[in-house]
Amino acid sequence: MKNPDWVVRAGGGGGGTLNRRLFLSAFGLSLVASKAGAACAQPITELLGVTFSADGTRLAVAGKGGFRVFRQIAPNKWTSETGAQGNDFDYAVSFAPHGQMLAVGCSDGTVEMRDSNRSMRLQTMANLSMSAIAFSPDGGMLAAVGCRLNRGSPNPLVGIAEVWDVSTGRRLAALGVSPYTLNCVAFSPDGKRIAVGGAGLHAVLELWDISTETRLRRLETAASSAAPKSSSFNTWIWAVVFSPDGSTLIASDSGGSKGHYTSALESWDVASGRRVKVVIGDFRVAYSPNGDTRAQASESLPGWKVDLYSVPTGGRKTTFLVNSAVHSMCFSPTGDMLACGTSGCTVDIWRVATGNHLTTLNINR
Repeated sequence: MKNPDWVVRAGGGGGGTLNRRLFLSAFGLSLVASKAGAACAQPITELLGVTFSADGTRLAVAGKGGFRVFRQIAPNKWTSETGAQGNDFDYAVSFAPHGQMLAVGCSDGTVEMRDSNRSMRLQTMANLSMSAIAFSPDGGMLAAVGCRLNRGSPNPLVGIAEVWDVSTGRRLAALGVSPYTLNCVAFSPDGKRIAVGGAGLHAVLELWDISTETRLRRLETAASSAAPKSSSFNTWIWAVVFSPDGSTLIASDSGGSKGHYTSALESWDVASGRRVKVVIGDFRVAYSPNGDTRAQASESLPGWKVDLYSVPTGGRKTTFLVNSAVHSMCFSPTGDMLACGTSGCTVDIWRVATGNHLTTLNINR
């Protein structure tokens, strides 16, 4: 696949006021950002996503205020290689399933494509907030979701999902799917559909066909369907993932008002749209690349735990204990490692076969 040198300007818009200084590194490009030329040094305050490179030797993490790329230099040792830190934006990262290409999305409206041989141009946009990005299974497409200000409308925000051709930068689909912000996206295993989830009053999951830009299904969460007609009630869909065979859609969600919230892990049959399972609790889910193992993170006071289950049998293989809430999980491409990004702005990496804890990365060091 051709490595492009392009910038996605998601959804149109105007210029921004962000001044950036760019520094080349061994990986490509390191970025330091500041408003109006003033230097900022605040840490990344919340970890939002983790992703392994195709060869498993690099790990990218993204959060509020920046992102980092770590390189493995020994079985249990990783070193910080490049990144961005010290600004007011949220970041999202996704490695392509082949090669070393990394997509970096920013809530200033840019999506930057980078690899070890190229430095990418950056552009800002007004009135757009990027929340999540994902490559298609074959690496040929990139999807991004977020929201844009909707001036003059009763709904102040409109959720946006867009899909681009990676080799050309051409936009393939533009989906205005929600009156509220969108904050998670996943491709189906065949790469023909995307699922997006949002946040707001009565937020729902949307399943879309990319080629026709057609909404196939709208799936309400249990919290959303039971929500009172009150502006103080809000629902959030934190993460969405397809099962390896594409037959099931799984979402982590929550809903409530005035400090009283209920979280759940919900599953739907994709073909019928029928909700097949609801488990109360705060969860995150990830599947191994070969589809044989499901990692399921959940609260287990005083911290969290990560259970590994056999997909064919449903039996539990092992359990990892984590000190902080797990916000994001990712298997390495070979399935031998599991990375867990936590609310403490750390990433715990585990050896799946043995259950050994390999290392903890502090993304602000």
